[in-house]
Amino acid sequence: MMFITDIFNKNSLEIPFKQGFYSASGQDDFDIVWYKPRLDEKGLFDIEDTFDSETYIKNKNRFVVLSTDVSSGDYTGLPNVQMVSFTASVEIMVYADDPLILLATKMAIEETKDNFIGEKFLYTVQEQLEDDVVDTTLKIVTNAHGVDYGTEIIAKGRKFLLMTFNIDLTVSKNIDFGNQVEFKFSKFDEITNDFGTTYDVIPLIASWGVSQDIEPAQMLNSFSLTTQNKAREIHNYIKSRGFGMTFTFLLNTSSPVLKDLFKQTYDIPALPPQYKIEMKMLVEDDGEWEYDNDLSFMRKVVYGEAEVGDVVRGEPIVFAIGFVVSAK
Repeated sequence: MMFITDIFNKNSLEIPFKQGFYSASGQDDFDIVWYKPRLDEKGLFDIEDTFDSETYIKNKNRFVVLSTDVSSGDYTGLPNVQMVSFTASVEIMVYADDPLILLATKMAIEETKDNFIGEKFLYTVQEQLEDDVVDTTLKIVTNAHGVDYGTEIIAKGRKFLLMTFNIDLTVSKNIDFGNQVEFKFSKFDEITNDFGTTYDVIPLIASWGVSQDIEPAQMLNSFSLTTQNKAREIHNYIKSRGFGMTFTFLLNTSSPVLKDLFKQTYDIPALPPQYKIEMKMLVEDDGEWEYDNDLSFMRKVVYGEAEVGDVVRGEPIVFAIGFVVSAK
């Protein structure tokens, strides 16, 4: 809950959010339960007193109360893997008597929801290890669902909207995620004889691998009295080595590189197009994301095959393209 609240409080409108519960009943016996950290002299739960030590001015600041219900979680069944997936259901009480406050808070909630979609985070928590308390950095990947603006309630004589949405989270101490991998594409320009503009791309699926062609051989026993280990079974030698990559994309024609890759599924080019693909991977280093050069590579490639999946009305267009190392 601390992590979710921290992300909410990073909204660009600087609207403050706080976890809490409050017990209230609506007009139709609609009961909800919130935690109330403290009430002011009027029993209000979303306003707190502040004091400026420089000007000695006291103020009352409003904040937005939210409640997070976290599922029990799905743990990976391996003793050496520390990873869990769960869903957090977030309920937010938004003051609705003032239309400007309501609109601004809606904007902050939508912005926060977007910040959870397909993102990765590092979050440091304190962990008890034997007699010591140590800082532990968690890797968190998230996705969010749509916001439901549906329920109106009355609390302390004031009108609130109860907004809800779900956040999917996968948290790990020692496992890395696909969100940490970044790709850049550029195409060779025959006129300038160099690679052109480099574009960041986010594939739906990316895969790559190495294949090696082997030559089997088995030695013959000699007349020596010593044991001939290699005569007992076939041993293999590597004759050749290959490298290939395959990407699956959702078509976005506003992206020049995706539009160009999609054209290769049907185009007949005068010359086979050559591309440069760079892969970089982010790893956690002392609580920050850092690029690991050992886990990064660059290849000059040509495509071996390009294919469009089923084109269905009302569905996004999906295409795949495979690359092999270029000889040029």
